[in-house]
Amino acid sequence: QAEAGHIEDAEAFTPVLISFSNCSNATVSTLYLQNAPASTVRLNRCKDVTLKKLFVFNKGNARPAIDIKDCRNVKLHDTYVDAPEPLRHDGSSNEISISNCKTVSGQTLK
Repeated sequence: QAEAGHIEDAEAFTPVLISFSNCSNATVSTLYLQNAPASTVRLNRCKDVTLKKLFVFNKGNARPAIDIKDCRNVKLHDTYVDAPEPLRHDGSSNEISISNCKTVSGQTLK
Protein backbone atom coordinates (compact mmCIF):
# COMPACT_ATOMS: atom_id res chain seq x y z
CA GLN A 1 0.00 0.00 0.00
CA ALA A 2 2.90 2.34 0.69
CA GLU A 3 4.36 1.78 -2.78
CA ALA A 4 0.99 2.56 -4.31
CA GLY A 5 0.84 5.83 -2.35
CA HIS A 6 -2.09 4.83 -0.12
CA ILE A 7 -0.03 5.12 3.08
CA GLU A 8 2.06 8.26 3.53
CA ASP A 9 4.17 7.16 6.50
CA ALA A 10 4.75 3.47 5.84
CA GLU A 11 7.42 3.25 8.57
CA ALA A 12 4.77 3.93 11.20
CA PHE A 13 2.99 0.73 10.13
CA THR A 14 6.06 -1.51 9.78
CA PRO A 15 6.28 -3.99 12.67
CA VAL A 16 9.01 -3.65 15.31
CA LEU A 17 9.96 -6.71 17.36
CA ILE A 18 10.07 -4.85 20.70
CA SER A 19 8.57 -1.38 21.12
CA PHE A 20 8.09 0.64 24.30
CA SER A 21 6.43 4.04 24.34
CA ASN A 22 5.88 6.22 27.42
CA CYS A 23 7.07 3.55 29.82
CA SER A 24 9.36 3.56 32.83
CA ASN A 25 11.29 1.08 34.95
CA ALA A 26 11.51 -1.63 32.28
CA THR A 27 14.23 -4.21 31.63
CA VAL A 28 14.76 -6.31 28.51
CA SER A 29 17.37 -9.00 29.06
CA THR A 30 18.94 -12.06 27.49
CA LEU A 31 17.19 -12.21 24.12
CA TYR A 32 18.18 -13.29 20.62
CA LEU A 33 16.37 -11.03 18.14
CA GLN A 34 16.50 -11.59 14.39
CA ASN A 35 15.12 -10.27 11.10
CA ALA A 36 12.79 -7.48 12.16
CA PRO A 37 11.01 -5.76 9.25
CA ALA A 38 11.77 -2.40 10.89
CA SER A 39 13.83 -1.51 13.96
CA THR A 40 14.43 -4.46 16.24
CA VAL A 41 14.07 -2.52 19.51
CA ARG A 42 12.42 0.91 19.64
CA LEU A 43 12.17 3.08 22.75
CA ASN A 44 10.08 6.25 22.51
CA ARG A 45 9.57 8.71 25.39
CA CYS A 46 10.73 6.20 28.01
CA LYS A 47 12.69 6.58 31.23
CA ASP A 48 14.72 4.24 33.40
CA VAL A 49 15.00 1.43 30.84
CA THR A 50 17.72 -1.23 30.79
CA LEU A 51 18.61 -3.30 27.72
CA LYS A 52 21.16 -6.00 28.50
CA LYS A 53 22.55 -9.17 26.97
CA LEU A 54 20.76 -8.72 23.66
CA PHE A 55 21.94 -10.44 20.48
CA VAL A 56 20.48 -8.53 17.53
CA PHE A 57 20.80 -9.76 13.94
CA ASN A 58 18.99 -7.51 11.48
CA LYS A 59 20.82 -7.27 8.15
CA GLY A 60 17.69 -7.20 6.00
CA ASN A 61 16.86 -3.49 6.20
CA ALA A 62 18.48 -0.11 6.63
CA ARG A 63 16.59 0.86 9.78
CA PRO A 64 18.44 1.05 13.09
CA ALA A 65 18.58 -2.16 15.09
CA ILE A 66 18.12 -0.22 18.35
CA ASP A 67 16.28 3.10 18.07
CA ILE A 68 16.07 5.41 21.11
CA LYS A 69 13.98 8.60 20.84
CA ASP A 70 13.19 11.20 23.48
CA CYS A 71 14.21 8.96 26.39
CA ARG A 72 15.94 9.48 29.72
CA ASN A 73 18.20 7.19 31.71
CA VAL A 74 18.56 4.29 29.28
CA LYS A 75 21.24 1.68 29.99
CA LEU A 76 22.46 -0.53 27.17
CA HIS A 77 25.10 -3.09 28.04
CA ASP A 78 26.56 -6.47 27.13
CA THR A 79 24.90 -6.40 23.71
CA TYR A 80 26.01 -7.64 20.28
CA VAL A 81 24.55 -6.15 17.08
CA ASP A 82 24.87 -7.28 13.47
CA ALA A 83 22.97 -4.69 11.42
CA PRO A 84 23.75 -1.93 8.87
CA GLU A 85 22.76 0.72 11.44
CA PRO A 86 23.30 -0.80 14.91
CA LEU A 87 22.13 2.11 17.07
CA ARG A 88 20.41 5.46 16.69
CA HIS A 89 19.70 7.81 19.56
CA ASP A 90 18.65 11.33 18.76
CA GLY A 91 19.54 14.58 20.49
CA SER A 92 16.29 14.60 22.46
CA SER A 93 17.44 11.70 24.64
CA ASN A 94 19.69 12.16 27.66
CA GLU A 95 21.48 10.02 30.21
CA ILE A 96 22.15 7.20 27.74
CA SER A 97 24.72 4.79 29.16
CA ILE A 98 26.35 2.27 26.82
CA SER A 99 28.91 -0.29 27.97
CA ASN A 100 30.38 -3.46 26.49
CA CYS A 101 28.30 -3.27 23.29
CA LYS A 102 29.86 -4.33 20.01
CA THR A 103 29.03 -4.79 16.34
CA VAL A 104 29.94 -7.70 14.11
CA SER A 105 32.97 -5.71 12.88
CA GLY A 106 34.22 -5.20 16.45
CA GLN A 107 33.13 -1.53 16.68
CA THR A 108 32.05 -0.31 20.09
CA LEU A 109 28.57 1.23 20.15
CA LYS A 110 28.41 4.86 21.27
